[in-house]
Amino acid sequence: MTYTYLSICREYGNAKTYGIGAAEFYDGRAFLIESFVDICSDPDKIEKLVKLCNDLELDVYHLHDVIDDFLLSI
Repeated sequence: MTYTYLSICREYGNAKTYGIGAAEFYDGRAFLIESFVDICSDPDKIEKLVKLCNDLELDVYHLHDVIDDFLLSI
């Protein structure tokens, strides 16, 4: 199964944090099946992570491990 990864932005007053979500598409509709919010405050880093997950067609099963590795790298 192919998942589409996307960035998630949350606002807390003047502060913004970013995370990642995995979506599946059925009948032209998107269903968010997994999400991790508040990963970091740098949107460029999250966009690179999202692109990497999409380019590699990452299985959502491995997303938690990828986020752990990402957090260790920043």
